[in-house]
Amino acid sequence: MKRRFARQVSATLIAVSSLFSIVRAQVPAGDPFPARPGWPAKSPAGYAPGSTRRMPPSNRPQPAVATAPAPTEPSPFQAPANPAALPPTREAPASRYASNIDESFELPTKTANAVGAHDHGRPGPAQLEGPQSPALIIEKVAPTEVQVGKTATIEIHVRNTGVAAAEQVTVHDHVPHGAQLVETRPRAERGVSGELVWRVGLIKPGEDLVLYVDLMPMTEGELGSVATVQFAASASSRSRSTRPALSVDVAAPEEVLIGETAKLKITISNPGTGVATGVVLVNQVPKTLEHEAGDEIEYEVGSLAPGESRTLELTMRAVRAGASANVLVARADGQLQADCQTAMNVVAPALEVALQGSRKRFLDRQATYTVTVANPGTAAAQEVELVAYLPPGLEFVDANNQGQFDRRTRAVHWSLEELPAREQGSVSLTVLPIEAGAQPVKISGTAQRGLAVEKPESIVVEGVSALLFQVADVADPVELGGETTYEIRVVNQGSKSAANVQVLAVLPAEMKVVGCDGPTRFEVVGSQVRFQPLPSLAPKADTTYRIRAQCQAAGDLRVRVQLTSDEIRAPITKEESTRVFADE
Repeated sequence: MKRRFARQVSATLIAVSSLFSIVRAQVPAGDPFPARPGWPAKSPAGYAPGSTRRMPPSNRPQPAVATAPAPTEPSPFQAPANPAALPPTREAPASRYASNIDESFELPTKTANAVGAHDHGRPGPAQLEGPQSPALIIEKVAPTEVQVGKTATIEIHVRNTGVAAAEQVTVHDHVPHGAQLVETRPRAERGVSGELVWRVGLIKPGEDLVLYVDLMPMTEGELGSVATVQFAASASSRSRSTRPALSVDVAAPEEVLIGETAKLKITISNPGTGVATGVVLVNQVPKTLEHEAGDEIEYEVGSLAPGESRTLELTMRAVRAGASANVLVARADGQLQADCQTAMNVVAPALEVALQGSRKRFLDRQATYTVTVANPGTAAAQEVELVAYLPPGLEFVDANNQGQFDRRTRAVHWSLEELPAREQGSVSLTVLPIEAGAQPVKISGTAQRGLAVEKPESIVVEGVSALLFQVADVADPVELGGETTYEIRVVNQGSKSAANVQVLAVLPAEMKVVGCDGPTRFEVVGSQVRFQPLPSLAPKADTTYRIRAQCQAAGDLRVRVQLTSDEIRAPITKEESTRVFADE
């Protein structure tokens, strides 16, 4: 009776069988290789009907099992050394092997199939995605007894019990020692060492095939060989490659007034095809603006889906006038970056004040000054207040443009609702110097937003010495030989002391100086009387010089008096006439 044994393997499974020594294995009932149309109704020669062992069916991949051949006695029979000397194979009728075997796989140079033939650099068919678990079972079935000189047939059964196709299936077997190869069905090719090679190609899940080897035993003894099956499994994955991108747009005011807030409307978007992750916005605050968070503001956006955009607002305060650029940078994973630079100009008003007019004035002489306020800034100044603070030495007289004088603070106030950028305004102020010396005047200007400016000025006030003198004779007319006195009165009508006041009198030859009197010493040189200089004559003060003279001749005698001082370099001369008479 024909006997079969089975060894269940997966991947590179090795089945060892012997023609004469068969290891019998107790296996569960079930036929993994059911009869198929085209199989012979009668077992091949040398088989005993009903003796075939069946492998248990399996619905999942089986672990690889290597089965070593049963030990045999050394055989004196060897296979022919030259494979070419083997008898030629002959074709077997198609009914001798499974009907689902495509004979085109005989000795193929390349196996092509719907699953295995694909570009390895591109995704494979959809059925290759997910876990791939092909499992091959190989079984070698031989008669329990053969005879020398009679052809014996060995069957090699290969079945895919897995759930995925096995690719590049190759079955290898050897011609047993002590036997000659008659033929193989399908036709096998010879390997590099003379082995039999069937390049099967693809076996789909649930498919099986049978390979036939016809042998001619040449000697007695135990015959056998080891058949192996090799296959490959393919798996594919499919990923969609995307490219995220970043775009930043900022809407900001072109001009911001100092002290006010600047609102930036930031729109960050992903115009790409993939999700942008780890998106962060970083804003470098320019020097003209400030933010409570510091000079660098960072905001974590997170992730942006393709086509998604988000709008944010950033508020900063304008603190310094001038043009600047606000730089906003967006970064994301994968070295993505986008930036946006926005120009902004912080405008601010400015004030400058000045006092125009003579810096040197004289006492009791009115002086009119022009007070100016200018705005050299880039924005209009609102609610401008202009003030001139007067010292006690300057007395307020008048102011135009509704200037108001506050006697308590000695301040003159002007108000201006608005002063446009790069414009100036002016008012007039009239004062009377009433004290000599340096008179400090302070000009100040203020406006909204804490704008203030102050400028000190100084006016030097000096007095004027105004000397007036008179010459009068006490007795006139005078009898010949008589005496008269000349009084010289000097008055300083000015506002400043007269320095080094000097009086010089020149008498005619007909007069003789009898005596002199005055605030300083004197000397008489011939007909001249010279008084020593008076160091100072205060304003509104006066002094008197007296000269007593004897008239020695009759007639109209004239006395000339000269007055000089430090302020009066050229002498002022006056004459006094005296009538001298004689009895006849």
